[in-house]
Amino acid sequence: MKLRAHHGITSLLTPQVVVMTCLGVGMASSAIAQMPVSSQMGSEAAIAQSSPILLQRQGVLEPGDSILESDGSLYDTYFLNGRAGQQIMISLESDEFDTYLAILTPDGAVLAENDDADDTNSFLEVTLPSSGEYQLIINGYDSNSQGWYTVTVSEVEG
Repeated sequence: MKLRAHHGITSLLTPQVVVMTCLGVGMASSAIAQMPVSSQMGSEAAIAQSSPILLQRQGVLEPGDSILESDGSLYDTYFLNGRAGQQIMISLESDEFDTYLAILTPDGAVLAENDDADDTNSFLEVTLPSSGEYQLIINGYDSNSQGWYTVTVSEVEG
């Protein structure tokens, strides 16, 4: 799959990028306590919650986060250790902005991306091609995208 040119996720592959968020590290405990719980969960998130959850984080896109040079949008990065052949579902939900989600392979290639699974939330179901550390890129549709989000990664039982 190719990324939309205005997002420039491929610019994340440069060595100058500093990852701001790794599995919630760097988020103040007071900020975590103030995170709203989404009252509307999409069907993909409901499916993901019935499978073993590998990662579930709430976060916020806000000034001070990493910025994509191509369009000026904010992004957070999470890491996930996966194994070859593992099937996962990833949902990204926000009531505050139009979400954009991408997953990069251990060698930095874009494995999959999604803008709108159900209007403004994002969802991916992928089979990991190799074992290693994958990057989840949490982003918004444009440079005005800011606010709270929930990202959930579940293993597909099969």
